[in-house]
Amino acid sequence: MSSSLPRGSDGTPEEQRLPATGAMLKETLRLYRADALRFVAVVAVLNAPLQLVTALLNLTAPRIPPLAVSALVNLPSLQGSTFRLVHPVTTAHIAAVVEIGVRAIGGLVLSSLVGVLTTAALATIIVGRMEGRPIGVGAAYRAVRARLGALLAAFCWAAIRFAILFLLCPTIVGLVAFIYVLVAWALIPQAVMLEGSSGGGASGRSRRLVKGHWQQASNLFIVVVVLVLVLIGIPPALLAAALGHALGLPSSLLQTALSIVIALVVQPVAAAATTVLYVELKARAVAAPLPNAA
Repeated sequence: MSSSLPRGSDGTPEEQRLPATGAMLKETLRLYRADALRFVAVVAVLNAPLQLVTALLNLTAPRIPPLAVSALVNLPSLQGSTFRLVHPVTTAHIAAVVEIGVRAIGGLVLSSLVGVLTTAALATIIVGRMEGRPIGVGAAYRAVRARLGALLAAFCWAAIRFAILFLLCPTIVGLVAFIYVLVAWALIPQAVMLEGSSGGGASGRSRRLVKGHWQQASNLFIVVVVLVLVLIGIPPALLAAALGHALGLPSSLLQTALSIVIALVVQPVAAAATTVLYVELKARAVAAPLPNAA
């Protein structure tokens, strides 16, 4: 017996069809507007210290020494004179490059971990609100602390595999796999916090939720990422250029300060969007019809 669920034009049961990207983004912004101060506070708890640490690391980052240039001129030959520039690389150059690379990797890992913890706290608040259980910022982070071991384990297990796939990105298979798991594993914080998934099983649970809806999920992520990057990048640059001279401050310093402030306001959108996606996918997983008996 075939399922009696109403189906869309593509043959997918209506109960299993995700809302359009615009509808999910609209719901994300509605949730944000309804509780904006709490959303920003959740992000600020960890991101404000992170931004300060990042700024200090940037100020203390080593400068790569200028390369010495020497010219080697060959004597004229039958083919004419040749001229070649030689750029000798010293141990100081290598040390500076290595230190910058280590700082960049460390900063990426730290910011990714903060993103996971922030998303976990915000997901707790959003779902609590949906269920009529208002949750404060402190309570949300206490819930995160209770699940911290699983969150760290899930983060480390995913990070190891991300690193391997990143190294394989020069190949077509590696690049496709890396892009796929960026979306497929995006619900790891929600799986740990809202379903009690283990550190080792959270990525698998996220992937199963996204399975069959990867395209719609990726569309939402693209829109949200572009929106966040545009809001964090463009307004600070424009404001710094307009106000730097009037305030007597270096435009670069003013732009950095504005970027930090605007990032705290904008970043909750990404965490809220993934939680809205999780809620929609979870609802469809629950509504999915059981296989017909033989």
